[in-house]
Amino acid sequence: MLRRGYGPSSEDGYPHMNDLCTVILAAGQGTRMRSKLPKVLHPVAGLPMIAYVIEACRPLQAKRTLVIGGHQAERVKQALAGEAVEFVYQPEQRGTAHALLHTQDALAGFNGDLLVVSGDTPLLATQTLDVLLRAHREARALATVLTTDLSDPTGYGRVVRSATGGLLRIVEELEATPQERQIHEINAGVYCFAAQPLFEALQAIRPSAVKRELYLPDAIELLRDRAGGVRACRTADPDEVRGSTPAPNWRRSIDSSGEGPRSVCWPKGSPSSTQSGPISDRSPASVPIRSSTRT
Repeated sequence: MLRRGYGPSSEDGYPHMNDLCTVILAAGQGTRMRSKLPKVLHPVAGLPMIAYVIEACRPLQAKRTLVIGGHQAERVKQALAGEAVEFVYQPEQRGTAHALLHTQDALAGFNGDLLVVSGDTPLLATQTLDVLLRAHREARALATVLTTDLSDPTGYGRVVRSATGGLLRIVEELEATPQERQIHEINAGVYCFAAQPLFEALQAIRPSAVKRELYLPDAIELLRDRAGGVRACRTADPDEVRGSTPAPNWRRSIDSSGEGPRSVCWPKGSPSSTQSGPISDRSPASVPIRSSTRT
């Protein structure tokens, strides 16, 4: 069981969310990590990255948690043996929207909200997910995306806003114009969607011009002008939503109490995108963690 005893429990104010399902994207190969190990299984302080994501989502008490596997899916499934998750397979990786389409049959008849998170964001905190969900529901939005500002947004999708500050669309870096690449607000890759409108929008998404993939962020523009519209929820802590691509340089420490930032402290000279060899947790002994196992 890949569990750690940090994070608030349901008694700490997170509501029962029987009308919530969580979807964790875990199909990527992680080619930039230069390793044969599936991206979400790269260890951080002794646990796969995806284990921290599952723990961050657990206190929200979603009705179901679906993990979308693709690259070495059986290996990911075996690593999560004992977790209360369901597996959905994406045999061909054609983008994040394509991945979500594979959950449509499993979620047939579900009319609540979908929380969509990436399996390679081990710093993500339950509190941030709770804020996103509450913002989404208070606005009665069809889609709400988590964003943040980065001094160097290279590698991330940019958040394009209107002159009045409203969310217009999200554009992937490869598809962005030179002007759009100057934007520092980025898509953190965490979303809350009204399930059925999302699946309708997914059917209308077309392959991107450059990579010919089906991008989940394109659903934002498709849902924008429908009743309910779309929202952006900005987090002030960019470190929390940094994934494994581009390769991160985590410099803080994991706090297993649920009260502080959840980050990883690598020693000076930790692996970067310019170094050779697999990127993983090279020095787990240097990371202070309070061990606790749930039963």
